[in-house]
Amino acid sequence: MRTFTSGDLVSSNGALFSECGAFRYGLWREWDASLPTLVYLMLNPSTADHLMVDHTIVRCVLRAIALGFGRIEVANMYALRATKPTALWKHADPVGPENDAYLARLFATHRDVVCAWGVHARAERVSTVLALTPSDVRLTCLGTTKGGAPRHPLYVRNQQPLIEYVRGVQPLNEHVQATQPLQWSH
Repeated sequence: MRTFTSGDLVSSNGALFSECGAFRYGLWREWDASLPTLVYLMLNPSTADHLMVDHTIVRCVLRAIALGFGRIEVANMYALRATKPTALWKHADPVGPENDAYLARLFATHRDVVCAWGVHARAERVSTVLALTPSDVRLTCLGTTKGGAPRHPLYVRNQQPLIEYVRGVQPLNEHVQATQPLQWSH
């Protein structure tokens, strides 16, 4: 794996890629090392890297700041870099050869995870990834779709509170559950 970083006096950015560059295993933005990390678990990486920021990363950072975190780590169900989810199913290994090992390390060190993979993840992949999360990892989401998938940050309003994401039982009515937002204590 290859790690790329950048930063200045007040922040640091980084990304972890496969040697071939086709897979991005992780992406991070840090603005206050004294505060905890919020992990976002999404579908697959697009174009953001250690230098370039996309709209999704901006949304994730702003939400993390509002919740009192000092860093985000973005990981994905599938590590293949693609701008359209349909490209995942055309690739022989969209998960990536080192993605599960990276996810397991990430979940072992960070306890707050926002599930945000949207509607395109396959059920067997969701089960595999959730099995990698220790029981003390706090899984949350920004509401769910009609089918129970956790919503992607770009498709919810900025004020949407995080709600609990129940392992194996996705909440089907986000409007009822979202009225009881989680209280954060680090």
